[in-house]
Amino acid sequence: MQGLAKQGGDQLIHFCEFMGRALFTAFVHKHAKVRVAGLNSLFDVMVCGQWKTSVEILQHMVGFRDPNVVAIKEFYEPSAKVNYFAIFVQDRSTLVREKFYKTIGDMLLRLPDKVDHEGRLFPYMISGLYDANDGI
Repeated sequence: MQGLAKQGGDQLIHFCEFMGRALFTAFVHKHAKVRVAGLNSLFDVMVCGQWKTSVEILQHMVGFRDPNVVAIKEFYEPSAKVNYFAIFVQDRSTLVREKFYKTIGDMLLRLPDKVDHEGRLFPYMISGLYDANDGI
């Protein structure tokens, strides 16, 4: 996914959100190597499309649900949203947690629309200060 995002660039303008959602299976995989690989490709996927589509990916990652928009289906079949960032904060692998905080820092420094993401990313970055591993 990382190679595709780097090589495709602006040609993937309409597929950025779908590519980001495809990474979710890697984020919950049982092997730490796969979770780290998913985090490695997250930044490249977020910048491969239009710069404002990264907001959509990030909303899915943190499980954001607009309280003013309720789908009719929700009245009959309630659904749950998964907060993947919260899963990374509590990950059992030190390597995954370290890569997660590096990825968050990279997003805060290099994303074109980083100002839009600060409110969602800083709470997770601050949680790294209280990690059980002092190296993180």
